[in-house]
Amino acid sequence: MKIKLLLIISLIFIMPCLAGADDSAIGEEGISVSSHSWSPFEFSIYSPMQVFNRDYDISGLRLSLLYGENADVSGLDIGIGATKADNMLGIQIAGLMNKVSGAETENRRMKGLEIAGYLNTADNLLGIQIGGIANEVKNKALGMEITSIVNASGKITGIQIAALGANTTDDLLGLQIGFYGNKVTNKAAGIQIAGGGNTTDNLRGIQIGGFANEAKNKAKGIQIAGFMNVSKEITGIQVAIANYPYELPDSKFAGVQVGVLNYADTVSGFQIAGIANVSKKIEGVQLGGFNYADSLRGVQVGIWNSCKNLYGVQIGIANKIENSSHPFIPLVNASF
Repeated sequence: MKIKLLLIISLIFIMPCLAGADDSAIGEEGISVSSHSWSPFEFSIYSPMQVFNRDYDISGLRLSLLYGENADVSGLDIGIGATKADNMLGIQIAGLMNKVSGAETENRRMKGLEIAGYLNTADNLLGIQIGGIANEVKNKALGMEITSIVNASGKITGIQIAALGANTTDDLLGLQIGFYGNKVTNKAAGIQIAGGGNTTDNLRGIQIGGFANEAKNKAKGIQIAGFMNVSKEITGIQVAIANYPYELPDSKFAGVQVGVLNYADTVSGFQIAGIANVSKKIEGVQLGGFNYADSLRGVQVGIWNSCKNLYGVQIGIANKIENSSHPFIPLVNASF
């Protein structure tokens, strides 16, 4: 007991001496060079009830009961409740929440691994976040976010996985997997997979949605949905019960539409439908039960084929060309 007591007393006197030295080792890409006093160890009950005040940098080990807060932390950070640092380099593990944030948010970064029972939040991330309920990166994320309910990021290059909920980001370069849905407010370059739906302004890649996919502006790639695909302008492939333009008029499609119902203003390629294909202007092929086009340059194959102006062939039980000297002919009709 006397030996343990001496060790504890010695530690109390030695730690302030160690902390009095300055360290500028943390100064790489977002973790700014620090002029703070530092310590290799910190223990906090609830900040400011801690061994060293929040202005100290910790390079080594920090232990927190309810809440610990310091400037820059590198090493291992463990808390039962919550932890807070301006910058973090290493591993953070908290029962409730990890937070890496400071006054200049664009220069604050979590580099390493964050694990929390409830929430991980960082201004910028280079590494992995694993949150029981949610993960948040306010600016840029390079790495992976894994949670049960919500991942939110300003911009992410990497992977977002929400096992029971949704993922959201301004820009995506990588992969989103969400049980409920995925949302990219600007550009998605990569893959979105959702049990519910996927939405983005611009797509370059693949959307797979259990219910629906949406590209509000331009899409280059593939949309596959259990019910509906929507896009204003797409080059690629759409597969769903219904494929429909986001806005009318002036929607454009180049590629292949496969569905029960397909519609686009302007089509260059193939429309294949179980029931109906509809287009104002098409250069290519319509294959379905009912096919309609204002202007067609190509082929219609179906039970009922109809168009106003045709440069091509109709094959079906009933074929109609409004602006033709022989407007209605069964089986095969043509106009050149």
